[in-house]
Amino acid sequence: TSLPCNSYKQPFIRCTSTQSNNTMSSRSSALPSLLATAANFAIFSTICAVAHQWHGWKQLQSALSTSSDKRDKGDKRKRLIVISGCDRGFGRLLAEKLNETTDYLVLALVLTDKGLEELNAVADTAANGEKRLFVLQCDVTSDENIENAKGRVSQILEEQDAILYSIVNNAGIADPGDFIFFSNLDIFKRVMDVNFFGQLRLTQALLPSMLRTSQTIADGARILNLSSVGGSSAAPSNTSYNASKFAVEGWSDSLRLELEA
Repeated sequence: TSLPCNSYKQPFIRCTSTQSNNTMSSRSSALPSLLATAANFAIFSTICAVAHQWHGWKQLQSALSTSSDKRDKGDKRKRLIVISGCDRGFGRLLAEKLNETTDYLVLALVLTDKGLEELNAVADTAANGEKRLFVLQCDVTSDENIENAKGRVSQILEEQDAILYSIVNNAGIADPGDFIFFSNLDIFKRVMDVNFFGQLRLTQALLPSMLRTSQTIADGARILNLSSVGGSSAAPSNTSYNASKFAVEGWSDSLRLELEA
């Protein structure tokens, strides 16, 4: 969210007729230094963000890399992984890689018509004619859509004689802006609804099926909640995103303790 440049004051660079030329010159000379500092901070933040994204992707691969020879020999059923936010980014990449390189079944949840069309094209080109990638349009902020996803999961589990092995809560958005300039809480509500409550809705809908079908898995089922460095270290101008990711961190810790009990 941005405001017109005349909607707020900038006291540091504002000059009045009573200021001396020396004061104006001193403040003007400080501006390049401030700009350089801001540029350095932006570069550093970008490097940190890229490194964090790469680390997160490698963690995802590791968490889902259980090979066939490590699986419980007594359970021959197929394993289903449900991934939200598969229109692009992590979700899209993970769905395609799992489809290409593993024998997992994948239900990819997408938001847009374009994402649905593109991933359906990938699913239709499965090797050996065996379809392992299923695609469903699902808005994680919609209770009706979540119920549809729950029904689709149950259908796949029954038709494929499969177990619900993993839920990957990947869907997320960011809407940068300074809180002091927000005129209402609509941005906060929207970001929290996708990033936090979206994870709660999907997990709450699918957890019973996971607990019911995965009890025989020796290495256990998995719930992967994608968070962010913004969930452990806050930054300015991204307050809604930081708040949503801190919420994800706290809920994930509580859920882990509940499931271990």
